[in-house]
Amino acid sequence: MQDHDPRLVALAACICAMASFTTVNLLARPQRTRHGSAWPWLPLAAGVFGCGVWSLHFIAMLAFMPAIPIAYDLGTTVLSIVVASFGAAAAFLLRRLLAPAAAGAIASGLVLGLAVSAMHYCGVAAMRLPGRLFFDRDLVAASVIVCIAFSIIAMARSADLTTYWRRTEVSAWLGLAICGMHFTAMAALTIEPGPGGSPDGAIVGSGTLAVAVGSVTLAILLVSLAATVMEQHLAHRSEIERQRMQLSDLSREALIIHDGTTILQANTASGRLFGRPVAELVGCDVLGLIAAADRLTVAGCASGRSEEIQVLGADGRPIPVALSRGAINFEGRPARVLGLYDLSDHKRHEARVRAVEADSRAKSAFLATMSHEIRTPLNAVLGLAGSLLDDRLTAEQRRVVRAIRDSGGQLLRALNDVLDYARLDAGVLALERASFSPAALMQEVAALYGPVAAGKGLALEVHGVEALPLGVFGDAERIGQVLRSLVANAVKFTSSGGVTFRAAGFEAAAGQAGIEWTVSDTGIGIAREYHGGLFDAFVQGDTAVARRFGGSGLGLAICRLLVQRMGGTITVESVPGAGSTFRVRLSLELAEVRAPPAAPPSVPLPEASPVREDPLPDRLHSLGRRLRLLLAEDNPTNRFVITRMLKDLPVTVDVAENGREAVDLALQTAYDLICMDVNMPETDGLEATRLIRQGIGMSRMSPIVAMTANVGAEDVQACRDAGMNDVVAKPVDKRSLLAAVLQAVTAPARVD
Repeated sequence: MQDHDPRLVALAACICAMASFTTVNLLARPQRTRHGSAWPWLPLAAGVFGCGVWSLHFIAMLAFMPAIPIAYDLGTTVLSIVVASFGAAAAFLLRRLLAPAAAGAIASGLVLGLAVSAMHYCGVAAMRLPGRLFFDRDLVAASVIVCIAFSIIAMARSADLTTYWRRTEVSAWLGLAICGMHFTAMAALTIEPGPGGSPDGAIVGSGTLAVAVGSVTLAILLVSLAATVMEQHLAHRSEIERQRMQLSDLSREALIIHDGTTILQANTASGRLFGRPVAELVGCDVLGLIAAADRLTVAGCASGRSEEIQVLGADGRPIPVALSRGAINFEGRPARVLGLYDLSDHKRHEARVRAVEADSRAKSAFLATMSHEIRTPLNAVLGLAGSLLDDRLTAEQRRVVRAIRDSGGQLLRALNDVLDYARLDAGVLALERASFSPAALMQEVAALYGPVAAGKGLALEVHGVEALPLGVFGDAERIGQVLRSLVANAVKFTSSGGVTFRAAGFEAAAGQAGIEWTVSDTGIGIAREYHGGLFDAFVQGDTAVARRFGGSGLGLAICRLLVQRMGGTITVESVPGAGSTFRVRLSLELAEVRAPPAAPPSVPLPEASPVREDPLPDRLHSLGRRLRLLLAEDNPTNRFVITRMLKDLPVTVDVAENGREAVDLALQTAYDLICMDVNMPETDGLEATRLIRQGIGMSRMSPIVAMTANVGAEDVQACRDAGMNDVVAKPVDKRSLLAAVLQAVTAPARVD
């Protein structure tokens, strides 16, 4: 073997290493791009490999220092690089087609080893020198075997090039194949100087060859640099994509990346949504997962826009999802991403909510129907009893009629308790929000039960009214119901001593007033073992006490539900034989008022006192004219009761048996007042009122008073919205009716 320039040998080895590593990185590109195409990476890798082998060969040949000058045939020199490049391309293509079979590694390694060997011996054949070349056959065979062996190993290890260390290993095997083959083949070569003939064809001198090799080497360096930069960029992007997919796996939203037809990547939520492993989803037709009716929607859904569609689960069942779509760059190429949020739980929740709402509406309708059906005969009983008490009766007759009235009143209170509790328990009782004076409310409760307490010889003391705010927002009727129930119970269960009704403030949030109402008595008290269930429905503590005092056992249960609905608390402290104390605490929004609460109303006489003359009939007579009143009521008994209440008053009553008749009469006659039942056949009272207000009849501006058994906040508001001026609750008593009539006909303004 002849001497070699060690510097050029080292340069040749470096070029071989660079060319090998660049080639392997280019070959790895399709593997590292999911479903990536081998074009253009395979031809580029083959070209870099062929140029690298060629460059190594001729730099090593420049390092070869025989004692005679050497030139090279241009045609054969060019042929050598072509042989190397095309042979490498054939080997790489064969490896890709036969992967990952062992036969593929052997076949491709064999082709690659032969290509490198052919390139080398073509390069040697291109040599033109004055002398003769001799080859050691054994070393020639060894050089080819070494090249093929190392090439087979490299191709076998190239099945998976996704890691850096595997690519480095394969590069080393390729470098060993090239360098091992070259320097073994050079060891097989012997040059014997002698006379040389004139070379045929174009000849390349050493200087020209050096320039050509330098250019090819520079090209390899540039490609290697570009490949390194691309490698870093791809590694960084792959890491970002890996982190993004890890984050997406934590998401409940299914994320699917596709190229328009084929799924390229999917997260864990996608597998849960479709009931299939993520590996099975990758490679599937994305539209095959979408319900047929929604495929055009998916194709046309704009980026960022959300729509509701259906996808197909593993068993073919439709699954409702919220669809969003966007565009991304996935592994170096444009792709699309679908976001699919499973709406199954949401739909089930909506169905449950609709079922609950339907159930609530059904309960509300049932309670309204029952209230109407029960109050209608009660209206007749109480109304006629009250009307009879206005007639001249004997003492015995008056006692009988009064007993009828009082029994009907007890039945009405029990009915009200049952209906209120049912509405609260079903969650269909709405609370009103309006400004009111808590001081005036407290005084009204005291005025109502003061006579009852006095009739039992009890003192009803009221404290703290002056400390209450002038106005607050809340449901005054329901708060009053709670306070009336507590005061009524205190008076009911106290036989001696008295009852204290007290108000005090407590610290509340900004803009709120904290009010604590306390009702204390000196009555029979409640044993501690009954405190826990005292606010439960149908509980009255000791059964002996329940039998003695009666009652439905719903009063305190209703109080608790009402107070809780208003965000407050109700508690009790009691000792048997020493009395009880009930506390109600509410935080109510402050309201601005311009005037202080009105003075306390005059306290009416106890029920045991002789009946006073009611001033309302006198006030009606003082109007100095007969009023024209239209009564719209479908129940004959109720019509009879109302007309009997008005028989001795300066009122002319026209009767309509349904809403349609009421509208017709209102169009023809100017009435001073219309009393309108809400629940009527053909046209109900609300619709009849709207038609009267919208028409051009003579009673379009007349006041309209609703008569209804449903007097909840939402029912009253519905009457107001329809155009009614006031609401009278059924059963209608004479005093309430006359008060409503006077209020309506003396009001300064009427609803348009």
